[in-house]
Amino acid sequence: MGSHSGRLVLLVLSSMCGAFGQTPPKLIAFDIVADAAGLQGNEIRLYDDKKAQSVLYCHSGQQHPENPRVTVVVFNLAYAGIKSYAWNETIRTMRQFESSEFLYFYVKTGRGALLPVHGLPEKDAESPPTNLRWIDRNLPPIEKTLPLEPLLKKSGITSMIRLAPYVDLAARLAAFPAQKNLICIGCLSAKPSEWDPSPFGNEAAYAAELRQLSDALARARVAVYPVHGSGPSGLVGAGNGAGVTNRPGGLQLFPGGIAEVTGGRTYSSGQIMEAIQQAVRDRKSTYRIAYLPPPENWDGKRHKITIGSTRSGVHLLAPRWYIAEPQESEPIPKVAITSPFDQTDIAVSVSVPKSAENAQRIEIRVDAADLLLMPRNSRYSGSIAMQTICYTPDQRKRACTEPASVKLDLSRQEYATAISGGLRFPIEVPADEAFSRIRVLVRDEYSGAMGTATFVRNEER
Repeated sequence: MGSHSGRLVLLVLSSMCGAFGQTPPKLIAFDIVADAAGLQGNEIRLYDDKKAQSVLYCHSGQQHPENPRVTVVVFNLAYAGIKSYAWNETIRTMRQFESSEFLYFYVKTGRGALLPVHGLPEKDAESPPTNLRWIDRNLPPIEKTLPLEPLLKKSGITSMIRLAPYVDLAARLAAFPAQKNLICIGCLSAKPSEWDPSPFGNEAAYAAELRQLSDALARARVAVYPVHGSGPSGLVGAGNGAGVTNRPGGLQLFPGGIAEVTGGRTYSSGQIMEAIQQAVRDRKSTYRIAYLPPPENWDGKRHKITIGSTRSGVHLLAPRWYIAEPQESEPIPKVAITSPFDQTDIAVSVSVPKSAENAQRIEIRVDAADLLLMPRNSRYSGSIAMQTICYTPDQRKRACTEPASVKLDLSRQEYATAISGGLRFPIEVPADEAFSRIRVLVRDEYSGAMGTATFVRNEER
């Protein structure tokens, strides 16, 4: 992807941009599920290691019902074979959603790979996928190809250090907007303590992989719903993400650390139907929140999150802990460039001024209400990264502008004006007719929220 001579021009008040040299604060951002509509940040009570924290950002996923609401089911053949009760229960439940939801299905094979039965769309797809019935078409070839018994013998931690396929899956899921859910049947079992560093080789390697996977899932906004154990159906009810271990008396329970760190739910072996149904329901009532943890928390250790609501009768599902190990992020994630979907956490729109010739100048409007603007001394600070990408009809890409960081420092009046009317930025782009469409990308460097808008040239007027 080459660069171009296009440039970013900021036509907002000089007092609002550029002069504020702050670096983005180290915030914690994650998705929650709430059985309530219109939840506000001031209705959330959040504690970090038992210390109360203010929710600085609360963004509802319900305001974009047009977003594809994605669920992925992974079935581990080491857990149960094809045509087993667990397999049949999985297929029977997925039939309820295959044509009405964006539902995808993988099996984990004996070599540790994730084999797509109905796989996610390829990156750089020209258009979003279509929801069609796929089970009757895709399942018979898989069932004939794979043997009927489990393919992988349990061999302790060696069989567990195969998390790379899940990291790749998370990267693929990042192309979809908003929060996603992953139901992992017989896979991704780990205790919270296994994320901690260890002096022992295998355990240290596994902890490093778990941290890498957790970071990938967090970036992709994926909550994991593991199904494990051989306890009786209903042992954990609807599931609360709590990690549990083996107990005396032969009753085998299951660790749920991956659910705890991603904000999912944990289920027992008899609850496959409940897990899939609940995961689909949970996607429809999500919020993205962010807060500023104490500076001393950034120590690479696990920290406990406790969350609730001041609104009577409201129940929240959220991560129960996080690892304070900040990763450097790209100004503009590559997946936002290649995705067939526009990202919608930030409302972004594009227009062409009537005076513009050959569409060399377009105007970007960013909804300031979707940004995290932090109050400080009667002013509001923020930081956004912006870039434009030009596409040819054969999907070749060129950076029309390089990523530019825009620092915001708003007075109360400027803040009120921005909230009501948005922030507007004109951008000069190439007049080359070979570029059939232009994607505008905006990232809130405080909250990590993304917004994109795709401008099609032949529809510009």
